[in-house]
Amino acid sequence: MQTRLYQVAVLCIVLSATANAQEVLQWRGADRTGCYQDTNLLKSWPETGPDLLWEFDGLGNGYGSPVITNSAIFVNGEIDTVSYLFALDRSGKLRWKSPIGREWTMNYPGSRNTPTIATDLVYVTAGMGTIACLEAENGKTRWSVDMVRDFHAPMTRFGFSEALAVSGDAVFFSPGNTDSNVVALDRFTGNIKWICKGLGQMTSYCSPAIITLPDREIMVTFSKSALLGIDTKDGALLWSHQQDGDGDVHVNTPLYENGYIYYITGDGNGSVKLKLSPDGKEIEEVWRNGEMVK
Repeated sequence: MQTRLYQVAVLCIVLSATANAQEVLQWRGADRTGCYQDTNLLKSWPETGPDLLWEFDGLGNGYGSPVITNSAIFVNGEIDTVSYLFALDRSGKLRWKSPIGREWTMNYPGSRNTPTIATDLVYVTAGMGTIACLEAENGKTRWSVDMVRDFHAPMTRFGFSEALAVSGDAVFFSPGNTDSNVVALDRFTGNIKWICKGLGQMTSYCSPAIITLPDREIMVTFSKSALLGIDTKDGALLWSHQQDGDGDVHVNTPLYENGYIYYITGDGNGSVKLKLSPDGKEIEEVWRNGEMVK
C-alpha cells in the first residue's frame, strides 16, 4: 500500500508540473512555506480525474515527498531495509537508483525523507542516521556521514526524518546529542563548519526553516521541548521558546512572515505566534492557542 501511495504522489505532482512551472527543489517548495506561484491551473477537475500519463513501480516503501526539476524527479524509497534515492526522468523512466544507508523498519517502516536539491547536488537522510550528498546527474555519492556514529545522535522513536536545509555553502541537520545538537557541514565536502549545543535536547523530526533578515540568517527548528533560533553563520543559539507539553514529535516546519514566526504542534502546546526582533536576536510571544493542535 505504501508503494502505491508513492506512485500516486509522484503522478499527481507530475501532472501539475509543466515545463514552465516552477521547480520544487525541497520540502514545501521555496522558503518551505508551502506556497506555490504557478498560474493557469485547472479551475475544476475532470469528472473521472486527470488522465494517467505514466506509472513507475519499484520505489519500495516510504512516506516522503518527491522533488521535481525541469528534467527529473527525485524520491526516496526503502527496499529490503535499505534507503535508496531514485531519479526518474519526466516520462517516468528510471535514470538511476543509489543506496543511501539503512532505513527505519521498526514501526511505520519505510523511507521518511524529502530530498533537497541545491544546484547539481542532492541531499538526503536515511531513517537510521545517514546523511548523504549525491550528484544529481548520475547518483554518485560525493560524501556521507552517520549521525549516530559521527555525532553520537540518540536514536529516535520513529527514525530520522528531517528534510535537510541548505543555504549558501552549508547544509544543516539536527543529531540531537547534548554536545552535537545541531550541525552545519560544508555542503560540497561534508566537513564540519560549526556545531551548536542548543539546549542539549533530542531532535524532534522537524524540517527546519531558514529566515533571511537584512543582517542575519536564522535556522529555526524544534528540539524535544523547544523551538530554537540559530545563527547560520556561526551556530550561535540566539533564542529558544520553551513548550509546555512533554511530547517529542514536532514535525511541522515553522512559518515566518512579516516579522512573525508561527508554529503549530501537539502535546499540549497548541499554536503559537512569536514576534521576531528586527535584528533576529530576540523573540516575544504574541499569543498561544492551546486548542489548535497538529
